[in-house]
Amino acid sequence: MPTSPFPCKQIRRVKGRIAELTRKQETAYAGWEFDGGTVEANREDNRLQIFFEEKPDEKTRETLKENGFRWSPKAGAWQRQLNDNAIYAADRLSCIKPLSGKSPTEIQKEARTAAKTEKKPSIRAQLAQDKEALKNAPKKAAEKTKKQGLERR
Repeated sequence: MPTSPFPCKQIRRVKGRIAELTRKQETAYAGWEFDGGTVEANREDNRLQIFFEEKPDEKTRETLKENGFRWSPKAGAWQRQLNDNAIYAADRLSCIKPLSGKSPTEIQKEARTAAKTEKKPSIRAQLAQDKEALKNAPKKAAEKTKKQGLERR
């Protein structure tokens, strides 16, 4: 990576990217069932995936395409990038209306509220814990070896 003549600009860009990724990781998404299939929020692949029990008709497929969903033979699902716009697009699709009667955005609001009440540690707190664990790892390994040596005697 070339050295930037403006290191402050580079630092600001990286800090912004870290903040963006932190918000993205902490955002909760939930799937739902609809008449004829399920919708899943696949966080590992960063996709909102629609699984139909049977092949949807031509009109439904056109509607999915118009709303940014694409067929993935690998996943066996209609999918698009997992973000708020994907949820808004799902709101417009009557073919995947949740069985609960709520809209997809209402389901997401409930999921986010539930996630906030759980109080997960932030990424920075997790990194600090991991750093502390790595720092203590050699000590624990030495203690374990010493303990095993005493047991053999």
